[in-house]
Amino acid sequence: MALRATLSFFATLMREIKEIHESEGDKSLSADEALGIDARITLGSEMIFVLATTQENDKPILATSISLTSSEEGGMQKLFWDHPLLSLPFRSSTILVEDGSPFAIVPEDLFDSASPENWLSLTTELEGRKVLTKAIEEEHLYIIYSVNRELFDFCQRSFSLPTFEHHISTQITYTLRKSRREHPQVVTAYISKGFIQVAVAKSGELLLANLYKMVSDADCLYYITALYRQFKLDPHAVPLYLFTYNPEPSIKQLLEESLGNIVLNDYSTDGSKEVNKNVAVHPLERLHILCGL
Repeated sequence: MALRATLSFFATLMREIKEIHESEGDKSLSADEALGIDARITLGSEMIFVLATTQENDKPILATSISLTSSEEGGMQKLFWDHPLLSLPFRSSTILVEDGSPFAIVPEDLFDSASPENWLSLTTELEGRKVLTKAIEEEHLYIIYSVNRELFDFCQRSFSLPTFEHHISTQITYTLRKSRREHPQVVTAYISKGFIQVAVAKSGELLLANLYKMVSDADCLYYITALYRQFKLDPHAVPLYLFTYNPEPSIKQLLEESLGNIVLNDYSTDGSKEVNKNVAVHPLERLHILCGL
């Protein structure tokens, strides 16, 4: 069966390119240049983000976002035909699939007590899914997650030397660093289409990292305030760092009715890395750069 007909999540990506935003004018890469470049590619339901960096300088040399519109024909194959950047022979390609699927966080000392499939099956169905793992070595944690198996196979065939990661690993690292360096208690949330991804830390320890389905702004308010109650966090003092690509004023305004310290899309760090805010970089990829990951 054709790839387009079999991917449930990727039905939203069976699209044609609407527009391309590049970071600095009409900058592009040749095949020879790509051989020395690492690419990080986020596949979402409405946008695809491509971030290209070199090993010598991890600031982006090219950042592109691709907006997607509905189309009955096409798919990933058409995406590659219309946008040759995706098929360049990069030194490495890191693929991040943003489809709102559940994940599991497992401490390093417990990881080998069950298979990744068994760990993840506690939270979600695995039929038609490829189970993957990502270690956060400095925190002695493993992220266990899954992607559509046919999408995984397509990426293996089509991208240059692909590996897979999950954005929650960056969010966890960022949250823990905030807790250790600035705010002993902190909550972070990333809002995407149809879900909210949260992390909570206290005194440098991870209390929770989870993903919740979101239908309306009220769902966001419910989950966030529930976390403050669950962990007995002061809603007027403990900061919420909120990240989203297309911030809706209504969400922030709704949260401000219950929380007293909300920071939206803050990319300040105590380091020297900076990324132009006008560059089309995924919010959590921007944190990835700033954290030096």
